[in-house]
Amino acid sequence: MAEELKPAIYRVHEQADQSGDQPSGIVVRTSVGPALLVPAVRQAIWSVDKNQPVARVQTIEDIVARQLSVPSQNTTLLGAFALLALLLASLGLYGCSPTR
Repeated sequence: MAEELKPAIYRVHEQADQSGDQPSGIVVRTSVGPALLVPAVRQAIWSVDKNQPVARVQTIEDIVARQLSVPSQNTTLLGAFALLALLLASLGLYGCSPTR
């Protein structure tokens, strides 16, 4: 999400076989829930090649959420450390006050 866009080439599976490249995945657009379509997509792939592995089935929402969660976690952690630093500084100033 935060990276600059890179050029991409979309080719038919047969074209990838001819050039020696291995296709990295497929994308399926659906109007129904993605979880309902996974078994049908697996069966369609296995009907062509039974030895073809089908792994890492993910929705676009899952991919985006995972990419956005790391910066959010970093911000939360930084905020917690800032709060701890403020608390320690406050205790240090209170402990060194001459009116005590």
